[in-house]
Amino acid sequence: MKHPSGGFRIHDAEEIDVRACYTAIAVASILNILDNELVRNVGNYILRLMKVALPENLFRGSWYTFCGLATMVLIKEVDHLDLASLVDWLVFRQGKEC
Repeated sequence: MKHPSGGFRIHDAEEIDVRACYTAIAVASILNILDNELVRNVGNYILRLMKVALPENLFRGSWYTFCGLATMVLIKEVDHLDLASLVDWLVFRQGKEC
């Protein structure tokens, strides 16, 4: 259920978020039906989320971060991410046990 923003929702009553983007893009990739129409604006949607969230709480946690990064890899737009900032953000969110 693609939204014009580039995001997805899982069902009508669900919010539009990066988890739904990852789910839709991953399934389309596995089924080999990933096309330009499905990918259109997805990268821009994720980049907008990152610009709003960094550095405080990128995607609201590790699951959101994974979904955003994995989606960008699947749509071949990972080079648009500031990976150095992402790595810094991830490293400084490690617990004392790490």
